[in-house]
Amino acid sequence: MAEMRLNKIIADAGITSRRGADELISDGRVTVDGYVVRELGKKVDPEKVQVMVDGETITRSTTKTYLALHKPKGVLSTMYDPEGRASLSDFI
Repeated sequence: MAEMRLNKIIADAGITSRRGADELISDGRVTVDGYVVRELGKKVDPEKVQVMVDGETITRSTTKTYLALHKPKGVLSTMYDPEGRASLSDFI
């Protein structure tokens, strides 16, 4: 497999978004083959290296799941609402 940016590998594993992955990398929470990586934009071959976030090995998901939902009126289009209003997480 071709080399991929480290933040994409982390995002594809469902850990966080690419920007969130960049923060994890900058904070020194990501290791590749046991070495801490802080270089943004670092490319690695996910089939040849072991990528860990906070000490947990991550695996890339090869399948994606898509959900369709008929959102009722009055339900917010978000997974979390700090004000406690009905949101998508109440239905999924």
